[in-house]
Amino acid sequence: MANPLRGEVELQTSDKTYIMRMSINAIVSIEDHFDKGVNQVSDMLADPASMRIGHLRSIIMHTLREHHPEVDETMAGEIIGQAGFEATAEAIQKAMVAAFPQAKAVADNPRKAKRAGTGNAS
Repeated sequence: MANPLRGEVELQTSDKTYIMRMSINAIVSIEDHFDKGVNQVSDMLADPASMRIGHLRSIIMHTLREHHPEVDETMAGEIIGQAGFEATAEAIQKAMVAAFPQAKAVADNPRKAKRAGTGNAS
């Protein structure tokens, strides 16, 4: 079972649940594979003109390796075929969001401003 607190996401096929995680090692492997930064890879996936199914396959392979080290590119392609393109793309998106959670806009316990003094100049 995936642990969302660790940024894990499930990818369900007809007969197995795979656990994906966009860990630092997975991100570095993806960046090295595409010779692009993670933001460029994300942009590439969001652009239908430049996105290829092979890109999904490579990302799935790298994000599954932590929990499923036996997954190679061929097996990753089979997993995508069983899970479906839409479910795969959704899982990748969830894994990206989990890897880069947004910072809180407001602190939990903000400090009160100090009162201005009158000074002691004479």
